[in-house]
Amino acid sequence: MSQDYLTGLTPAQKSAVEHLDGAAIVLAGPGSGKTRVITHRIAHLVEHHEISPTHVVAITFTNKAANEMRERVQGAVPKARAKKIVISTFHSLGARILRAEHERAQLSSGFTICDDDDTKSYLVQATAIVTEKDKKEIRGWKDWRNPDCSKRFISRLKSHLITPDEYFDQLMDQGGGDEKEFFYAKVYDKYNYFLRRNQSVDFDDLIMRTVRLLRDDEDVRTKYSTWTRHLLVDETQDTSVSQYEMVKYLASHWGNVFVVGDGDQSIYAFRLAQPKNLKLMERDYKDVSVYFLEENFRSTPPIAEVANSVIAHNPDRPDKSIKPVIKEGSPVRCVVYQDNRQEGAAVVDEITSAVRAGQAEFRDFALLYRAHFRSRIFEELLVTHNVPHKVVGGIGFYNRATVKDILAYLRLVVNGADESSFIRIYNKPPRRFGEVSYAKFYTAKEERNLTVMQAFKKRLHDEVLTGQARAGAEELRRIFKSLRTMPKDKVAPIIEQAAKLSGYATHLKKDSTEKGIDKLNHLQELIAAAHEFDATHGAGLLRFLEWAALMQSTDEETDGNHVHLMTCHAAKGLEFKQVYVVGATDGLMPIIKDTDDYGNPKSEGQLQEDLEEERRIFFVALTRAERELTVTWPRRELRFNQYMDCMPSPFIEEMGDTVAYADMSNTNAGSYLLRALDAKKRRGRGRRRGKRRQAGWR
Repeated sequence: MSQDYLTGLTPAQKSAVEHLDGAAIVLAGPGSGKTRVITHRIAHLVEHHEISPTHVVAITFTNKAANEMRERVQGAVPKARAKKIVISTFHSLGARILRAEHERAQLSSGFTICDDDDTKSYLVQATAIVTEKDKKEIRGWKDWRNPDCSKRFISRLKSHLITPDEYFDQLMDQGGGDEKEFFYAKVYDKYNYFLRRNQSVDFDDLIMRTVRLLRDDEDVRTKYSTWTRHLLVDETQDTSVSQYEMVKYLASHWGNVFVVGDGDQSIYAFRLAQPKNLKLMERDYKDVSVYFLEENFRSTPPIAEVANSVIAHNPDRPDKSIKPVIKEGSPVRCVVYQDNRQEGAAVVDEITSAVRAGQAEFRDFALLYRAHFRSRIFEELLVTHNVPHKVVGGIGFYNRATVKDILAYLRLVVNGADESSFIRIYNKPPRRFGEVSYAKFYTAKEERNLTVMQAFKKRLHDEVLTGQARAGAEELRRIFKSLRTMPKDKVAPIIEQAAKLSGYATHLKKDSTEKGIDKLNHLQELIAAAHEFDATHGAGLLRFLEWAALMQSTDEETDGNHVHLMTCHAAKGLEFKQVYVVGATDGLMPIIKDTDDYGNPKSEGQLQEDLEEERRIFFVALTRAERELTVTWPRRELRFNQYMDCMPSPFIEEMGDTVAYADMSNTNAGSYLLRALDAKKRRGRGRRRGKRRQAGWR
């Protein structure tokens, strides 16, 4: 980076970098160079204005982002000074303050920061006390009482800085809460007891306890707000209530807070992000300066136009848009296919054809989808076409736990000596055949030199096990006796029976959480894959297992030249020359649940907020593209051996009139695509005639 920190900046970027005192909001659209603005501003403060680097604090969300920002700053500021600048995540800064002020925070100097396993263990113990139930039973719960639901509820309370006692008081003031609210209040209270007893804090506490300390202890607040002469915050649209309060207290002395964000890219409501925090800045700070970074250095005009058209349908947003610097580009394509298999084949064929022709490299392509299970067909086709690829920020379909569990049942059907598969599923789903019982069973069969299936055939479990463990083992024996007698020429019926007889499908259906729904989708996709295999190959169970093992191979590409597969969320902050947004069907784009995580019906306002967030997710996916953008969806999908008709995402029609539509579904004249879009337009024409609301920053 040049020592002249203003060289090469656009006028808008330069204005933001030169801002010195007072609060500032930088509304930075995708591809507008926001990280450059932050790092240039830090350098400008330290080198030009000679602000002491120890009094410059920059906060971002991930360790990766903090490290990247630190590297850029070290390239702009002499190393000795750069090391003194505090560049941190919210949580690490909170930990730093709590560690330094542990006595005032009523913590030991060596307090422990809980990991996810610690947190879940404490929640299970707390739930056991509240319900007087066995911890093993609690771990198997799939309703609103399960520890994951409690964790989300408690996180929401901590995000709003509410202690257990304060929550109890709120319930009393409101005339008493319902069964769920009182349950979570009690679990929260006991959970906090275990944290205190073990001198531990969880990740939510790193923010909550820091904010309450800054709020309630004037000496601490004065110390840290005086220290923080200039505060810079990245991705402000993703801050929660507690994180916003942390920023407010740190900036309370000097008032020099410089926040960068884009409400149109706020896609983390499930992490309690509040995009309205950008607007709250005007309420909480005097004479806020607002800078717009609208110039886009990433995408072509057609991509920018489509993205602008989509996000304009969200109300209450500032009057801003993406303005591409690049002068021309190819039209955005929207393509409908007969089914998801044809969709996948066409996309993979386009990629391989472009690479063979020397027009692109594999690293240029990204396939973005809304839910993980949609990667399955693309992974299979990329493997069979020997295309290097990587599932980014996730696990490949055939490496997912649900898929591997069912495949373990299948491997035992063809190989009764497969001990590793048996270890994986002997108590999945739970059948009271636990580790101790398995150890007895294993020792006895090894002494007799028997395989698992031989031991079952000789009913060894009747000799060495008792009670519920014997019943669980007997249940397994019957399951495999039934499965092993089935014809092996068709795979799908065996998978369906394995999921049914084992209770695995029923077990998944009981879990109404987002994780549970994902797992059930993975099971449905595996069954769909088996039906496709039966129809295409007809080679039987053994060949299917060989094929699945090939799909599980995930050798890393050392040179990084691979096709990228990821969810729309995982793509945030990334960019690719050619992007395919696949599986753009109504029901996946958007995904909107009628109930919340605790089974309560959502209000109309909540459903509208969900729709707006889903539109932002789609917007983020579109704006990852640099040169080529294609949105695809199937006319129908195979689920549980039945083809389900699909409608295009409602966001498709919001993309505007410049999109190049293509119908590859081989339907009769009249075009399924145009009929579907016309039908949606007729239903919503009156609503869409309303003028876009120019809320601005009032």
